[in-house]
Amino acid sequence: MRYPMKRVLCAFLCASLLMTLSGCQPSKKKVLQSDYYKDLQKENKKLKKKVKKLERKVEKENNISEDAKRAQDYLDKIGRDHIIKMEVGYADNMEGGELFSDKKAAFAMATAIATRADECSHYTQKEIAELYGPGYEYILYDEDNACYEIMIYDGNYVVFPDLPDRVYYSYDASALGEAFLHYKNGYPNSSMFHRFADTPFIYDQDENYYDRRTAAKAANTIDRMAKARSSKKKAEKEWGKSQKGTLYTFCHHGNVMTLTLFDRYIRMENMDGEIRWYKISEDNMKTLRDIFEKGKNPGKAETKETDSKKEVNEPTHYEEMNSEGSTQEQ
Repeated sequence: MRYPMKRVLCAFLCASLLMTLSGCQPSKKKVLQSDYYKDLQKENKKLKKKVKKLERKVEKENNISEDAKRAQDYLDKIGRDHIIKMEVGYADNMEGGELFSDKKAAFAMATAIATRADECSHYTQKEIAELYGPGYEYILYDEDNACYEIMIYDGNYVVFPDLPDRVYYSYDASALGEAFLHYKNGYPNSSMFHRFADTPFIYDQDENYYDRRTAAKAANTIDRMAKARSSKKKAEKEWGKSQKGTLYTFCHHGNVMTLTLFDRYIRMENMDGEIRWYKISEDNMKTLRDIFEKGKNPGKAETKETDSKKEVNEPTHYEEMNSEGSTQEQ
């Protein structure tokens, strides 16, 4: 005989009620002593440990993010501020450094070195100091007299004392030290073209600046091109009157050299006052002007993305070229 579904459910509910009223429900003590409850307690402890571990990780990541933001704000501030004075020296002897306030192109290059710096994680500041020893130090002063200290090590590694525990890489970071500071152990003997090619910093009459890659290309191009030795007298005789050329100043280990481009004449003046004039073809002159146009960096620091995204291994010295006999300007 089959009972209707409603009667079955009613019987089940009545039976359950009777069990509850008769004390068949498990006591609290039994529940606490059950294996199931003990397993739940163990799982809860594991979860609490995981939660604490995750909380510590999040806290650490937040702290790192805050440090990274502070570092980026610092670098951005260097890029925004108007630098009006700079001191360049050896890190272990700043007393022999150079302090100047009239080289806007140098200020722009120093700002670019700072702002294009990429953080390196494989060295600490202590390790960099132990591996490379003291290098150069740049101190930048803005119009509010705030100063930014930059330590430069071999390999283009950069440390900002205001940003502890952080090491950066910036292409050609040592350029300004090599440009304005004399060799510690005397000046090595080298040819005129070698010195031009090995120049780490150039600026023009409009305060644009150029790095060592432009110097090497320009000097090597002049050395290899077909050219005729000339003089100021011969050039002016052909011109009929003086021409105003484009002047490029090459700063090389505390010494200054110049290259002036005219229509088809170039004038090169060495650090010791030796002057050479050459007459070249129109095509060669165009090649030279293109080299400088492509290497130009505006006087207000604007960095190339390729410089800040990868390490560029450029040689610090170029193969020495045969020097040519000297002539004096007439």
